[in-house]
Amino acid sequence: MSKVLLCTGLEYATQLMGVCAMDWRGTRAGRTALPGNDCNDGTCTAEGLDDALIVAYTVRMDDRNRLSVRRSVAGCCDMMLGSNVRIEAVPLDDCCLSCTIKHDLQALLSSLPQDAMAPNIAVILPKGVQAAPTAEYLREMQLVHDAFQHDGPRIHVQSIVAMLDSSTAKARIFDDSPFMQCEGADLGDESDAAGSGDYDERCVGGALAEVIADANHVVLLPDVKSQGDVDELTGLVEALGSEGCRVHFDVERLTIDDLDAGTRADSPCARSEGSQDRSDEGVSERLDGDAGVPSDERHGMGKSPQTPLTAEIAWASLGQDSLGLSIRSHSPVHPSRLSDLLADKSVPMHIHGHFAVPNKPFSAFVWEGDPDGSIIETVDHAMVDESQYQTEILVVARISEGSQSVAAQEFVDRFQNLLVTHEESQRPLMSWMEQSDTFTRWASMD
Repeated sequence: MSKVLLCTGLEYATQLMGVCAMDWRGTRAGRTALPGNDCNDGTCTAEGLDDALIVAYTVRMDDRNRLSVRRSVAGCCDMMLGSNVRIEAVPLDDCCLSCTIKHDLQALLSSLPQDAMAPNIAVILPKGVQAAPTAEYLREMQLVHDAFQHDGPRIHVQSIVAMLDSSTAKARIFDDSPFMQCEGADLGDESDAAGSGDYDERCVGGALAEVIADANHVVLLPDVKSQGDVDELTGLVEALGSEGCRVHFDVERLTIDDLDAGTRADSPCARSEGSQDRSDEGVSERLDGDAGVPSDERHGMGKSPQTPLTAEIAWASLGQDSLGLSIRSHSPVHPSRLSDLLADKSVPMHIHGHFAVPNKPFSAFVWEGDPDGSIIETVDHAMVDESQYQTEILVVARISEGSQSVAAQEFVDRFQNLLVTHEESQRPLMSWMEQSDTFTRWASMD
């Protein structure tokens, strides 16, 4: 059975370099090193790389200014050198990019004879494309194959790994410029976007956040030497990543078996490599400044005999100028203060969560934000699990004045003050219906 690794990222060159630098045989022999290693010195032809096949998808604009997909298939060394590479065009056929790739990849893998299948297959997806739909499709098709056929190639989707450039990752997380889908286009080059027709709804930071959230593992390369940089990048990736996502810095030590999708956050091996245990450093703290005083008392929110109004609010400095903020509360959000916050675009941030407002008692709102702005969607109350909290918001922001500055505390306070206080919660329902702020007007149009 061949192991399939789905590789995502924002730059094809970084993805390819990371894949070829891995230890595909589980030994330190026969690997392509990071920049400075010459593939002509024989290391690329060592037997360690013969066990890995690369299938790379790239996107370009054709002569008619339309997206075109190209599939390249070769071994690691040949792909790095650009020799003996089998290149074919993949028609979009009115499908989305993700569907086109997953259907083509499954057809390609199914067409290979069992004795021609490499034990390890690395699939490089176009930059910014999420891999989860492809992984799920390949797993489903393998189940169908196993149920109805007893011969032919068998595959196991090992994991989704994001290969990122450590020198640019932080800046791109908070980059609000347009994301360019095509290879050869500079990320954030608006003039290039206008000239080529290569439009994407996301900004660079939004595309990178989706890639990180989609991955089981994030590999940052080349090597990060400073422990401060290691901790900062680890904190940012963990804040944006899914539960159990692991961060790796030494790609040359990685084998495909190290990149297992089954690692859990509570596993002893789930801690990010190179990161320090910060549990006792006091980087996460209650905003009331007193760990013994519940946050709801600072707000004057008291406790109702029926439903206790509590607010669990914590923040962590993720680096010199970045911070993470978590808000969990039984209290809804004040629509007017939310309108003011949404109008202020001075701080680049990522937001994920849901909330309620008192003047829409039968609705809930899902909030997704990136450095280019926010998207808020109205959903039915039943679609949001509010068994614990009416409001649950996670924020990752970059504060130019520094994560320990007065500006950072003011930023945190603005989010904290979104919550309806106990006194405000006593207002009659009809008085909330008279709100005329921007958010209320938008919500009333739905």
